[in-house]
Amino acid sequence: MGPEYIDNMLQRKGAIQTSLTTALNTRLVTGNLLKEASDYTDDERRQGVVQVISAGEKDYKISPGMIAKEGHHTILLACWLYVDDTPTKGEDIEAAEMTLIEEIKTWARGPFTTMGVRVVSAEHSKQQQAPWGWALVVLDVGPKL
Repeated sequence: MGPEYIDNMLQRKGAIQTSLTTALNTRLVTGNLLKEASDYTDDERRQGVVQVISAGEKDYKISPGMIAKEGHHTILLACWLYVDDTPTKGEDIEAAEMTLIEEIKTWARGPFTTMGVRVVSAEHSKQQQAPWGWALVVLDVGPKL
């Protein structure tokens, strides 16, 4: 079961991070963006690192009693991956990136009882840095959609 809707941004990010940690239990989920991709070991990146980052909030309610409530929180999931350096490393990293994105999409489908989580977009490295890879998933988190 996913987190309930939380109006406080910091608490909401924490609830999303906790929920992702549970759902993606084979991945390393962290809220620390200050650590560069190259600071992670190849083993950590092989496991799959997911950094949960708040990027702001918008679209608040404006009706009386609801001013600046029930906003939509943009949360970025910056993901770092690594596969063994083999002749198929481009295809392998692409598959690893898309697998992680699919895991995140499955998590985002819920069940969330009062919080809406929507995947806005997902990008990945296009095999450009194989055997290292990355993905960026943008979430919109707000009241139940």
